[in-house]
Amino acid sequence: MGLRVEPPVMTLPVFASGTVLSMVGLNFNRSWGGIPADYMPMALQGVFSASPYTMQKVSYPASTNKNSISTGVVNFNRAVRSVPGLKIGFGHSQGAQVMTHWMNQYKDDPTAPGPSELMFVLIGNPLRSTGGFIIGRPEVGGTTGVPTPTDTPWTIVDCARRYDGWPDWVTDESIDIAKQNANSGKTKLHTHYENVNLFDPAHTVWSVGNTTYVLTQETPPYFKTLRGDITDELAADLQAQIESAYNNRPVTDVPVDPAAVTAINPAVTPAVGWWALLRKFLGIGD
Repeated sequence: MGLRVEPPVMTLPVFASGTVLSMVGLNFNRSWGGIPADYMPMALQGVFSASPYTMQKVSYPASTNKNSISTGVVNFNRAVRSVPGLKIGFGHSQGAQVMTHWMNQYKDDPTAPGPSELMFVLIGNPLRSTGGFIIGRPEVGGTTGVPTPTDTPWTIVDCARRYDGWPDWVTDESIDIAKQNANSGKTKLHTHYENVNLFDPAHTVWSVGNTTYVLTQETPPYFKTLRGDITDELAADLQAQIESAYNNRPVTDVPVDPAAVTAINPAVTPAVGWWALLRKFLGIGD
């Protein structure tokens, strides 16, 4: 019998055990669209709801109520101070916003748990400092979104699905196909982090301050439905056009469409006529 070959695993600065204080995203306080009300045990392939971790849900409105985020901050603060031992704040979407607000409020508080016992894992974070959509825009409750800080005492691992328009919004909004793709990702990718393997070495990973950013490889959702009608070459050209709208990627980033076989080099100019071809496939007239 041959030796079993384990898949490669990427190393991230994540506590090897501890209590995971989870906070769901907007409207995940109820079941909808086949997604359970408490989605967090499923997120990231359930890695943080299984031993050696213990997941503990931190309840809050998770809604458009004006007190949703502020109530979340109060409830998270109570939980993080009452749970002993190692703790991981695990927030999705509005839950990540709550944790961002908590960090900004308590980063200089000497009574708050220190970095040796508390860290954060954020997914689908609309305040992700490399391109969160809510930065500079109104939040629930009327505050203006500010980026998740990279200079707090705590380690943060911030994971985004590429083209999820909430954490991974375009830098150049003049490139229409990129905007449409990111908006499509807000619905097609944002509510589905359950199959993401946080430790997949295929991800693009880089660090700024205390934050490690993780960016997955994804098929652009805008033209995913065209996969049976377009070639990998045309898809690569379209993805390169989309990627040209982002300047918040590290220079080491090489996008790969998992549904194709071609690695995408965003520095390559898309083929002439790509837009005409796309319009043809979409049935859009001149």
